[in-house]
Amino acid sequence: MKALIALLLAATPVAAQEYIIGDAKVIDGRTIEVSGTTVRLIGVDTGPDTQERLEWYLRGMHIYCDLFGGTITDFDREIPLGTCYVGGHGMPGRDIALMLIYFGFALDCPRYSGGRYTQFEQPVDIPRSARCQPDPFIARSGPLRRTDIK
Repeated sequence: MKALIALLLAATPVAAQEYIIGDAKVIDGRTIEVSGTTVRLIGVDTGPDTQERLEWYLRGMHIYCDLFGGTITDFDREIPLGTCYVGGHGMPGRDIALMLIYFGFALDCPRYSGGRYTQFEQPVDIPRSARCQPDPFIARSGPLRRTDIK
């Protein structure tokens, strides 16, 4: 019996790290590095000037990132997806993606955020990228009609 329990414990996978804390380095407008781990901000579609503004916003700030276990492939690398906060982990944190969208530096990407940030979007001249176009099969109201399929 003890051997069986030991075998089961050895075969049980270790849970993935659920969060990381540290200082941030901005990679691009939607990707940051926190404590040596690259994290893609989930649910945000950024514009061309977002990287500069994000660098300014995060300068000297302590970052807390919730990782979801999902990844995105970017240039043959798997990058973890997460929601990152300035502050957080025991103190009130400000969602970085929400702040970018609220101040008009980015748009919500409803395909990945589930529309969580849509209400905070500002009228801006940022074209929504193809990967962030609303998915008619996910974000829709009412039954699917034959005319909806193209």
